Amino acid sequence: MRPMTSRRSSKNRRSREWYGVSVDAVRLGIGVSVLSILGLGAFVGYERWNAERTRQRAFELVTEAERLDQQLRARPEHRGYLSELEVATAARSRATAALTRDEFAAAVLAGKESLDILQEVSLRIRTAGSIAWFRSVQGDVRYARGETGEFLRAYPRVELNDGDYVRTGSQSSAEIHFRDEDTVFVLRPKSAMKLSRDLSGPEPSLGVMEYGWVRLDTAAAPSGIKTPFSELTVAENSKVSLEIGEGSTESEVKVAQGRARVRSLRNGITRDLGEREQVTQTAAVFGPTVVLPPPPVLLLPADAASVDIDVTDRLTLEWQPVAGASRYALQVSRSRQFGDNDIDASDRAGTRATLGLDRLGTYLWRVAAYGRGGALGVWSEPRTFRVSSYQRLALEDDTEPPTLEFEMVVNGNIAVLRGKTEPGARIEINSEPVPVAADGAFLATEVLTGSGRVPVVVVASDRAGNHTEQRRWVLLDEG
Repeated sequence: MRPMTSRRSSKNRRSREWYGVSVDAVRLGIGVSVLSILGLGAFVGYERWNAERTRQRAFELVTEAERLDQQLRARPEHRGYLSELEVATAARSRATAALTRDEFAAAVLAGKESLDILQEVSLRIRTAGSIAWFRSVQGDVRYARGETGEFLRAYPRVELNDGDYVRTGSQSSAEIHFRDEDTVFVLRPKSAMKLSRDLSGPEPSLGVMEYGWVRLDTAAAPSGIKTPFSELTVAENSKVSLEIGEGSTESEVKVAQGRARVRSLRNGITRDLGEREQVTQTAAVFGPTVVLPPPPVLLLPADAASVDIDVTDRLTLEWQPVAGASRYALQVSRSRQFGDNDIDASDRAGTRATLGLDRLGTYLWRVAAYGRGGALGVWSEPRTFRVSSYQRLALEDDTEPPTLEFEMVVNGNIAVLRGKTEPGARIEINSEPVPVAADGAFLATEVLTGSGRVPVVVVASDRAGNHTEQRRWVLLDEG
């Protein structure tokens, strides 16, 4: 019995030992498998992220190259660089073709080659004759080369020459930087001017204001601008605005900071203005100099405040009273130049205002005081606040169509579209849905069929059922 027991014990022991070794091996195998799967998942995730980043970079290079190519070809000087432009065009075509084949690394290389060539051409042309460039553009801003040039869409960094024209549409604004003088012209909506650099006088004049509103921000050197009947000279380190109605002989000059001089071109009479002073000129006649109220001090909310619309849909703005003010003007905008305002009130009797919040985004606000004579004083430095939401929007009150902006690059019958809509909106291109990122960005490739003028229809739809549609046409060759 004992030997049998002994053998059984020995057998059981071997069995247990075998079983124990097997469990350890299985555990080790499972651990290795899990780590392998996790590693593979991380690798695949990284590869996808890297591919998407490379694709975005390729698209940015192709889009920027196409835009710069159009800008250069609009200038008469481009005729001296036709061979370089053709090489850049060929490289851009290779980049677009690589994009459609999902060969993103090759697209980046070709796109960078194209952009490098164009930037070199731009530098040569720019140093040959441009006097200014668009520092920022918002809305519908156009420029034309000389008297007979076609008005083209303006973009930041576009160079401007002596004799060019600039105009802004409604709810649009632009900043133009004159490099040699280090002066910035700020144009508000519905304005038109001609760049006309005149260095013959004691102070430089950089343009002729046809109509609208412009502010001159000078640095270490003086600057100036003309109207059909006057000349405005702005001292260094000053901020001075000029406003003239279309077809009018009346203009208004306001000094927010520094000093300025206005001279009548008809009789040579001048008027000197100091800080917070204003004068109106009708033809050759100056009105009295008016002292303007100082800018109000903004109190609440603090600059860069954040508001959660899911917690509250109200925001109170508050500022200090200004001595002698009859009322206040309040502007709330998404534009740094306040060219397109969500609120533009000029009848605030008190020093507080409560806003109803119904849209997400970052806003700027500022206040100015009216003097007892009705003159609008100097605007305060703007503050910002951000409206955010993590749960909902008041969709039942949302009747505004979603925003929709996109750019399109075409190579043969392949269209690559990159754009942005409001967060949460859906995008369809020619009735086919495309992926939209959390911030509203989208990137899609569309294969076009047919011949002749073929439409590319992009529709943005928000959660409240509002729609925005934009249509572009592409000319496809027969066959």
